[in-house]
Amino acid sequence: MASPPQVVLLEGWMAGFAPLEPSAPVLRAQAGLAEVNDRLGAYAAWHDMMDGWVVLGVDDAAVVYEWRLQAERAMAASGRPGMSDDQVADFVSRYMPAYQAYLPGLYEAAGGGGVGGKPSMLVRVDGSRAPIAGAREQDQSPASPGTCE
Repeated sequence: MASPPQVVLLEGWMAGFAPLEPSAPVLRAQAGLAEVNDRLGAYAAWHDMMDGWVVLGVDDAAVVYEWRLQAERAMAASGRPGMSDDQVADFVSRYMPAYQAYLPGLYEAAGGGGVGGKPSMLVRVDGSRAPIAGAREQDQSPASPGTCE
């Protein structure tokens, strides 16, 4: 009989993002961001299932453009369809406002009291996706069974 998994890793866009106050100026600065903010409440059901968080943080979210270009170029090199550089720029530009709005809060929570108050670890990575030495921040609260540390 198979035993249940001890650890399940979930990767997802906007995982861990918390809605901002509806009056936050950034929500008025970008078209559509207020609607995204409203819909973030539905993520609470997923967030409630998490025992802990590991957050990979970047100093400049602009590296996302380069990473997406790398992925698309690799797909094209393997014979699969991929986006052009211009299409990647357009695609990424559509979700960068959300990164700019929500990443600071996510990083603060992960490096401080924990995302959603749960044990959290913030690991900073550079533009080549390598951990930055000495840049790991971890919540100091004790872990309980089933949480990440």
